[in-house]
Amino acid sequence: MKRLFFIVLLILLTVILNSEVKYFLSGGDDYTLRLWDVEKGKTAKEFPGREQVRALQVLPGNKEVLTAGDDYSINLWSLDSGKILKKFAGHTNRINDIKIFSEGKYLLSGGDDKTVRLWDIKKCEVIKIFPDQECTVLKLAVLQDQKKFLSIGDDKIIKLWEIESGKIIKSFQAETEIIRDIQVFPDGKKFVTAGDDALIKIWDLESGKIVKTFSGHKVYIKCIALSDDSKYILSGGYKELKLWDAETGKEIHSFIGHKDKVTSVKFFPGNKYAVSGSGSRDCSIKLWDLEKGTEVKTFLGHGSDIYAFGLL
Repeated sequence: MKRLFFIVLLILLTVILNSEVKYFLSGGDDYTLRLWDVEKGKTAKEFPGREQVRALQVLPGNKEVLTAGDDYSINLWSLDSGKILKKFAGHTNRINDIKIFSEGKYLLSGGDDKTVRLWDIKKCEVIKIFPDQECTVLKLAVLQDQKKFLSIGDDKIIKLWEIESGKIIKSFQAETEIIRDIQVFPDGKKFVTAGDDALIKIWDLESGKIVKTFSGHKVYIKCIALSDDSKYILSGGYKELKLWDAETGKEIHSFIGHKDKVTSVKFFPGNKYAVSGSGSRDCSIKLWDLEKGTEVKTFLGHGSDIYAFGLL
């Protein structure tokens, strides 16, 4: 009877995983983009490149993906052929983040050349350059109205940009440490940040004030993710991943399993599962059961820090 129960449980878990996400993409410092089979826990396809992948975005239709990193360009890949279809050139230093919006028509990119660039994806052309002139651009977040975006850099200032005018319309001063990641709530009224001070902070966009602070990480936070329904926040720090209630700030689970810093996190649809990537001495990807607070699988193959995920 027990054997039958565990067989049924395994079948149900397989069905759940397959119904949500069958494959996902990962990119990192080992110059590869990898397509993973969730059920098998193995690499389904490898896309060897000439750049360290710092960011990736899957285009609508799940047939193409954009990657960006250390070669100063953005590459558009075909997931079927594994070949680069287009190359977006213009940045003069490493690109740290990219974000698509307007149903995959436009792309924002930012990097070490202290600029943010707006691209027409179909035409493969720069539409506008947002010169920062002050700092490296680390992360970007597009607001729900798709008319504005937020940027963070190593100057500890959060900037709100208007896309049409190309101007900074508001700035928010971080306190003491560099912010490493930023996510915007779907209502467009709040955003969440985390960084080297090991704190998660929720900001009011209108007033520019911090309305909630979550503490629990001991060293730093390298990455965060906001669930689609904005009820939960995932944060990755030194050897651990934490799940938070976004409303109360209560820590729900702490996931221990990585051997070094957690450099990327991503919710699966439905908030039942998530993936995290690590680096340095670890370089593994782990799939977590968010309800039980347990590890489901480990994916091995990358040889360095893993910085980005994309779901298919």
